[in-house]
Amino acid sequence: MLILTLVILLVGFLTARFSVKGRRRKGVRIADTPTVVESIKSIAEMATACYFEEKIILEKKPNPLVDNKMGELLGKAANKEPLLEDELCLIAKGHVRAGYNLQEMTEQDIVLEGGILTITLPKVRILDVIINPKGWDFYVESGDWRERIKDIQSTARQLIEQDAINSGILKKAASNGETKIKAIMHGLGYQNVEVKQSL
Repeated sequence: MLILTLVILLVGFLTARFSVKGRRRKGVRIADTPTVVESIKSIAEMATACYFEEKIILEKKPNPLVDNKMGELLGKAANKEPLLEDELCLIAKGHVRAGYNLQEMTEQDIVLEGGILTITLPKVRILDVIINPKGWDFYVESGDWRERIKDIQSTARQLIEQDAINSGILKKAASNGETKIKAIMHGLGYQNVEVKQSL
């Protein structure tokens, strides 16, 4: 739904700024390239691919009671094995979006020459990694993890982002972005459209 909304906005902005001069066979041309670029940039972001993952995070750390043998004594008193390590198991449910920051576009990124409209998109990138507060499930927890939980959650985000990249989300976002921009331009009357990707 978000991508569809962005596309509709993009079409609206471009349609408002494009004009037809002469007869139809002469084609459509950009009336004011700087204005068109600013209109596109005002959309800010265009997400063209998404990735979802539930990442299992397992962490262990020394139990401070073991240092003075209390862990072993408590284990024996309870007829159990001594607790040697604190454990934490959580599942992070992450949503990754990839696409374009359209605010990076300049006048040189939209060129009409020889009847060919060439659009150079910004470098495709990871836009964000979203894990809502309810997206953390804790299944095993022993010991005190308050000092490390933020670092563990940050690591979970990094792992999900890397998994998304390894799965090919950037390549998919670039392909989808090219397809969407071409479809929009064709709808506005441009028959010969080339879309380039910034490296």
